[in-house]
Order: sequence, then C-alpha cells, then structure tokens
Amino acid sequence: MDTHGYSPDDDRGPLMMGFNYALLVLSLIIYSARIATRVYPKFCMTAADYTVTLAMVSRRSTLGSTSAPLTARSPPRRYVAPSGSAS
Repeated sequence: MDTHGYSPDDDRGPLMMGFNYALLVLSLIIYSARIATRVYPKFCMTAADYTVTLAMVSRRSTLGSTSAPLTARSPPRRYVAPSGSAS
C-alpha cells in the first residue's frame, strides 16, 4: 500500500490553520475596502453588500469552531500497523 510519504501521525493542522487565517485576513481587507467605498462619501449599500456581510460573519464564526480542536493540545495519535502486514 503506497501512502506517498504520508502517515497518520503527520500533523498538518497548524499549517491548515495558518492558511485559513491568512485567507481570512486577505478577505477582511478586501471586504473592508468594498464596504468603505459603499458607505463613504454617500451611503449606498445594496442587497449584495448585505449578503457579503452575512457571509463574512458566518465565515468568522465557523473558523473559530473549526480551529478549536487544533488548539486543544490533544496527544498525538499513534499509527498501529495491522498484524500480519509487511514492515
């Protein structure tokens, strides 16, 4: 069975969390620029702007719930090879 260098002990959680937060920061910058141009100098937000706002709030709340297990400091999992397998 070829696993392409991946074992169940590999912990990629922090890496994925870093990508998630980097994309969150980028999207917050773009979102802030969009809302700033809709509010100043004249308030003219449309339904699309409210939808984007709802999506940003929803994304922020789900990011917190998905990163919580990664920061819980659980002990590392150990891979146990099934008996009878070739080493």
